[in-house]
Amino acid sequence: MNLTTTTTSCLYNASTCNFIDIEGNCLSDNMVLDLILKYVSITYYEWICIILYVIVFIVGTIGNLLVIIVIQRNRSMRTVTNMFIMNLAAADLLVLVFCLPATAVQDVTKTWFFGLILCKFVNYIQNMSISVSVLTLMAISVERYQAIVYPLKFTGTKQRARILILSVWILSLLLVLPDAIMMTLSRQFGDQIKTIYLTYCQWDAHPVFDLIYQLHISLCLFIIPLCFMVFTYSGIVKVLWGSLPTERILTDEKRTIHSSQYKLTEESHIIHGSNNLINSTKSANLMVQENRKKAAKMLISVVIIFAICYIPVHVFNLFRYIYVYVEHTQRPTIDDSNNSTEIIQCFQPKIVSLERTGPIKIITISALISHFLPYFNSSVNPIIYNIMSDKFRVKFRELFASCCCCFESVLKMKSTSSTMIPFKVLSTMQHQNQQPLLTSDHNMNRYNMKMNYKRIPTKSLNINSTRSASMPSGSNSNSMTRLTNIKEYTHNGPMAFRLTNV
Repeated sequence: MNLTTTTTSCLYNASTCNFIDIEGNCLSDNMVLDLILKYVSITYYEWICIILYVIVFIVGTIGNLLVIIVIQRNRSMRTVTNMFIMNLAAADLLVLVFCLPATAVQDVTKTWFFGLILCKFVNYIQNMSISVSVLTLMAISVERYQAIVYPLKFTGTKQRARILILSVWILSLLLVLPDAIMMTLSRQFGDQIKTIYLTYCQWDAHPVFDLIYQLHISLCLFIIPLCFMVFTYSGIVKVLWGSLPTERILTDEKRTIHSSQYKLTEESHIIHGSNNLINSTKSANLMVQENRKKAAKMLISVVIIFAICYIPVHVFNLFRYIYVYVEHTQRPTIDDSNNSTEIIQCFQPKIVSLERTGPIKIITISALISHFLPYFNSSVNPIIYNIMSDKFRVKFRELFASCCCCFESVLKMKSTSSTMIPFKVLSTMQHQNQQPLLTSDHNMNRYNMKMNYKRIPTKSLNINSTRSASMPSGSNSNSMTRLTNIKEYTHNGPMAFRLTNV
């Protein structure tokens, strides 16, 4: 008797209604497919996100490449801190090249189009590169803390920096190894709707393990390193901005004494040598301290930008996994009571909720912003180096200048090689009875004639006929013969001269 009441009280039939909307109305497969296509269509704020992704990709790729090239080309830039900065640039470049395009497509279309292998590879490379960036920033803070707070105990060498960088990569490979194992593809509607849209690249595990792994990532790759960097840079700030006040006062007094003595003895060199005097009397410790202050400001700015860019994505992911876990625990469970058969026999269709209005729109925009900010952080570091570091700024300009000079020289070579003008050298003076140059009496080659022509001044070529008739035939006959021979010389062979822009 219970079975008949159960079948008559069921609202939906599996053969006629597989999907329903929020109001409980049945939806056909074509209606669901139309809703999916409408849901994955690109909106105006997603177009803005695409433009921002393109800008970040171009700026970040070029900027991080410039950082690596500048440090590799200049031996003076290969310091211990710059080796860590180059490692940070390499990790950021890896994120931008391998992860940004796939993430942009997935965020805009809500679909993973690239298969299972790239699903595992891209997520693993992304989290590994982020881990390398975070651990590199922490290593920089430790290296700077030891060098500034404990300078006598610090033994910073390039070999030690290489060992730390290698350790950072190995530890990063191990920390995010579960991504390469647990990531899989899942469809929101399974095989009921034949479409590739709404295919997600996500963890294939219980919601409890998802939440535990996210807590592991947030603790190991954000909270603990950030607290560590706050501690180290606080000590650096106390030492750099709160030390050596007496030395600064003594240096200023010493500078004024030297400048007054210098004025009394060498008044003629005051104007030209005042700047050199100040620089020469300045304390070497203060010079080192000022350089360390500039480097500390730059690194603290990098850490602050890192914290601002990564707080939203960690908070958003934590709330999302907590919500999934709570929703999973609140699902009704099937017990062994007598009424269980009544619940099992009723078919419950799948609810389709594919709208982006109200709170759903706010959540979607928040997710786009939180996913965009880590890539923005990977592209903004070279800009910070250019703004806050004089050495990087100078080396960037030298690199651009060398590239522009090479480009201009290539263009100049192409232009000069294509402008070849043939012409014929004619005689400037013609005679009525012109004789050939090479006779039996004047057996001279062309090379000697050219050399003789170069030795004669230009004024001697402007000889009047009256002057030539009045000249004696004694000792000057040889010179006149040389002049007449040059006048009779006619070059009939083609010559070519290359026009160059000097």
